[in-house]
Amino acid sequence: MQVLSKLISKDNIWKTVGIFGILLIVAKIFIGQNPVLDSIYIVGFAFLCSACLFIGVYFHQPYPVKGWYFLCFGQFFDSIGNYFFCRFFYLGGGQIDLVFEAIFYALGAVFFLIGIFSMINQFKEEVSSSTFVNGLIITLATSIFIWVVSIKDDLVVPNNLIDTILLILFLFGVAAIIFVLSLIVMIRSGQITAIYLIFCAGLIMIIGILNYFKLYGWTSNYFLLEGISTISNLDLFYPVGYLLVSIAFLHPSLSKFKENQLFLRIDANRYIINILGISFLIIPITFLIQFFEGKDINDLLMISSVSIVFILVFFQVRNLSRTYYQIKDKNLELNNQNEMLKTLSNIDHLTQLFNRKFLFEYGEQAIKNAQFVKKRLAFAMIDLEDFDYVLERLGRNQADIALQDLSNTLLKIKRKDDIIIRYGGSEFMIIFDNIRPELDFENLMMRYRERTKLSMSIDGQEFILSYNTGIAFMPDDGADIRTLVEKADRALNQAKREGKGKIKFYNKLEEVTNLQRLKI
Repeated sequence: MQVLSKLISKDNIWKTVGIFGILLIVAKIFIGQNPVLDSIYIVGFAFLCSACLFIGVYFHQPYPVKGWYFLCFGQFFDSIGNYFFCRFFYLGGGQIDLVFEAIFYALGAVFFLIGIFSMINQFKEEVSSSTFVNGLIITLATSIFIWVVSIKDDLVVPNNLIDTILLILFLFGVAAIIFVLSLIVMIRSGQITAIYLIFCAGLIMIIGILNYFKLYGWTSNYFLLEGISTISNLDLFYPVGYLLVSIAFLHPSLSKFKENQLFLRIDANRYIINILGISFLIIPITFLIQFFEGKDINDLLMISSVSIVFILVFFQVRNLSRTYYQIKDKNLELNNQNEMLKTLSNIDHLTQLFNRKFLFEYGEQAIKNAQFVKKRLAFAMIDLEDFDYVLERLGRNQADIALQDLSNTLLKIKRKDDIIIRYGGSEFMIIFDNIRPELDFENLMMRYRERTKLSMSIDGQEFILSYNTGIAFMPDDGADIRTLVEKADRALNQAKREGKGKIKFYNKLEEVTNLQRLKI
């Protein structure tokens, strides 16, 4: 029971049906042609296809679901038409069978058209002039294949104008059906496996239908064939086509037909190039088949068809290349915009310095780089003294100007590889790169402080705005950005507690703490 459930599961049923159908078709090849068995195969595979269509649409819910269900009903009526077709052509039925055949085929055609037009309406934005040219390329290559393999050698040239016009209309109708199939292949630009299967099934069934047209009806006048036995495996064209359609509708790729699904143009171009390449190869393969069958090859037809398809493929590939570079340029532009936005998100809008977000992103990477080359870094956190007093007395605008002046001064005096960051409020962080052990860092910070003192006038009196400093070193005080920022902040708080213009090192705070513990 568990094995059966797995075989008919949503993801595996297409494989099960495919293997079952192939086995039946292989068995039929060995059995040979028989009117009763031929009828059973054609009708049986037709109704199997109808069931698989309904199951596939129910499982995968392709968009638009109503349109796909119309196709299912079209196939169902077509299957009933096949029953009456087999009764009339294989089993010697009467005219009533021919009437019912025509009625049910017509019903099937109506439902097929409704389903196809509903899908065209939903996916019309994906159909462009380029799509039509691609369809023409596929149609031309495939039509030449069908002409050479299935029509040319059996055709009788008409001897009057009416028959000539009717034959041209007949052949044009075949080409039109191939063109519709080609446009179906271009839906989602060939990115869906089920579409390939449907296209192949369509071509096989077209050849099968052509064979029946060679034998029956007004078109039989244009062909040399005299009976069913003159066409080998005539009975298998329908079953093979129906089997491929069944697999297509059960295949999981059918679920890719979703509303408002993202359509990846670069992927589409890649698939289109593959399709055009296969179309181009169909023509030489067609004439190779003729060669190995010992038939005469029409050199003019071969050269002209290859030339036309080559020219169309060339222009389409050229167009696709242009599209690719347009997309590439657009992607580059978007990447530049993203980088700009990313940079803006790391910039403090007032001082134009890097902000706290940048500190924690860049700082971690700076530490890793320093560890790799064995460099020593210093993290100096500074906080303006009496900034709240300045803000209260002079207002926000003057306080902002003071912050901008300090930022500009720090940028002027810093070394090339040092980084100035506005941490928040009146606090700044300076990351000093490559600090040598012998450097008198306290003296360096005192020089910094002297050069960055701001002179302001409050109530007619000169007011000097300076700052306290807390410092932590990497690797001495820590090896990650959050630890170093926290320790620099603790050193800064100690400097604030001791007065104004103080400079404190975290490692010296630790030494004092340890000495106090020893005294206790």
